[in-house]
Amino acid sequence: MPAGYLDITLYGGIPRSVEVGDFHKDDGLLAGMSVGLKNVPRTNVQLHLAWRKNDISFRDLVENDEVFLGANVSHQFDVTTKPMIYGLIEYNLAGKNIDAGTAGVDITPAKWVALNLEFNLFDVNRASDRPTILGLFTQGRTLSGRFGSTWTILPDWLDFVANYSYQRIEIQNGVKRNGHLIDTAFQFSYEEIGLHVEPGYYFSDSFGGRVHGARVSVHEQFTENIYTEVYLDFAKYNKITGKNGTAFSTVIWTGYEVMKGLTLSGGFEYNRNTVFTKDIRGSFKVEYHFDYGS
Repeated sequence: MPAGYLDITLYGGIPRSVEVGDFHKDDGLLAGMSVGLKNVPRTNVQLHLAWRKNDISFRDLVENDEVFLGANVSHQFDVTTKPMIYGLIEYNLAGKNIDAGTAGVDITPAKWVALNLEFNLFDVNRASDRPTILGLFTQGRTLSGRFGSTWTILPDWLDFVANYSYQRIEIQNGVKRNGHLIDTAFQFSYEEIGLHVEPGYYFSDSFGGRVHGARVSVHEQFTENIYTEVYLDFAKYNKITGKNGTAFSTVIWTGYEVMKGLTLSGGFEYNRNTVFTKDIRGSFKVEYHFDYGS
């Protein structure tokens, strides 16, 4: 955190994401740098550079390299309705394509409702050695639009969230399919005991198939230093490949702030679907904020 108007972030690590056929593999090495503005009222601007390597080979150190450039920006206008415009873009230098692009606006026309309108573009480098679901099942870009809303039913107690998204996917050159996603949830808050509960329902109908799902998340802040989170998700799906079935996921996480700025937390995750009958993961995290007192 240098003095002035800039923040600089450096990072490196080995993430793990799940794609087709690689449930027991890591995601290579990922490192990068971000430079962003600070101390600018209601404005956020960041530039990003990321480097990813699928598999390190000492015979060819630059094999499978991928480099990404990105940026995100947002600004909220100082008027009664609090409109905010935002956008982001990620460009793949190796594939010479835009991986992701987003532009949106938030507005609060009244105290009891907040609205969001957003447009997105997604694509991948299909010459990459890294297989992705988007690369396997599409040959062109995916365009989408989203309308979201939050309605206050009981101030400080209960909100209702409703979102609708539309997709247009190019599955083959010149052949496009439409997709629809509906996501709704009730958000209960009981601040006196630190309890937040959010049950929800979602429905998706697209080229890949149809999904009905239910989810619930619970966050309990027992004391100022101790919290617990529980997340459950159950879905029933019909896939274009004919592999129909159900999927279940649960995550339990708890944390304790040992001292100001230092938090110890841990938890586990259990997943089950037609691809794997049991996937169990455990995690432990130590988090310390050096700038806690600033």
